[in-house]
Formats: sequence, C-alpha cells, structure tokens
Amino acid sequence: MTKTILTAALALGLSGLAFADIQNPPMDRQTPVTKLGRGLGNIAFGVTEIPSSIAREQRANGTNAAWSTGLANGAWRTVKRVGYGAFEVVTFPVPTYKGTYRQPYTRGELYPTSGLTEHSPEMGFRTGTTYSRQHRD
Repeated sequence: MTKTILTAALALGLSGLAFADIQNPPMDRQTPVTKLGRGLGNIAFGVTEIPSSIAREQRANGTNAAWSTGLANGAWRTVKRVGYGAFEVVTFPVPTYKGTYRQPYTRGELYPTSGLTEHSPEMGFRTGTTYSRQHRD
C-alpha cells in the first residue's frame, strides 16, 4: 500500500513539473517591451564595444594589436550593434525573428569574441562575490 502511494505521489510531482514548463516556455520572457528595451540599450551603449574590443585584443595580442585591430573591430561591432538596435526599436511591436521577439543576430554572432551578445558589454569594475577581501588563517 505504501509503495502505491509513494509511486502515485512521485508521478503526480513529476507531472506537475512538466505542466509548469508548458505554462512558462523559455521564450516567454521575450516580449515587445523586452525587444524595445534591448534596442534602446544597444543604441545607447553600443559604443562600449570599442573599449571592450580593445581590452580583449590587448589581453590576447598586446598593445599594438589592441590599438589597431581592437579599435577597428570595436568600431565595426559598434556599427552593427547600433544598427540592430535601431532595427529593434523601429520594429518592436512586430515579432520579426522566426515569429518571436528574440534578437535578430545569427548563431555565429552570439559569441563575444566573434560577434554580438544580446546586450552590450558592461564597463567598469564589477564582481560577483559578496565579500570584500579574502580572509586568511
């Protein structure tokens, strides 16, 4: 009797998880407002691609490459990001990418080193830790 109750409870619990996924699909957070905000952010902060590309190139290949290749790559990425941002602001009420409100970047452009991420890079010092220094014994 206990095995039957336990099996029924487990089956009911697992079916509840499956129902939750159907009610909140992964693309549910992509709305017209999200698209508008992403477009405005890309227009306003697209220029952060330049220092981000310069820093990335300097870490990889040195200062000379940073101020030549990094600067040129950052300027091109800024043009692309601002262009995509303008496109998203103009078309925000319409689902344009495969009938959704996702960003219109192709698969190859989603990687930070070769293309664009959904939002522009953040500048400044930021940490993900909740403490200020490491304690030693």
